[in-house]
Amino acid sequence: MNAVIEQFARDKNLCNDEEEQIKFAISPYKESKDPSQWTDEIRKSITACQEKYMVNMDYKGTQSIYLYCYDGQIPKLMAPAPDSSENRKNCSPGK
Repeated sequence: MNAVIEQFARDKNLCNDEEEQIKFAISPYKESKDPSQWTDEIRKSITACQEKYMVNMDYKGTQSIYLYCYDGQIPKLMAPAPDSSENRKNCSPGK
């Protein structure tokens, strides 16, 4: 799970000045919880993945959910898509 947390911090480019505003929890993903939440393509990827983790993030009152597949190497962000605007953010210079 630590590898997933580290990858999540890199993917979200969490900035030092935001640490107090962000709360997140990570848990093993259970497909039966909400299978309708993901597209068919993501559901197929989920099924093929051995270890799945869900990250629930609260940032300034906004809830976001991220799904990771961990194959023993580098955790891979499965949802939302890694290139979605939700995942792109730059820290302020010097932070």
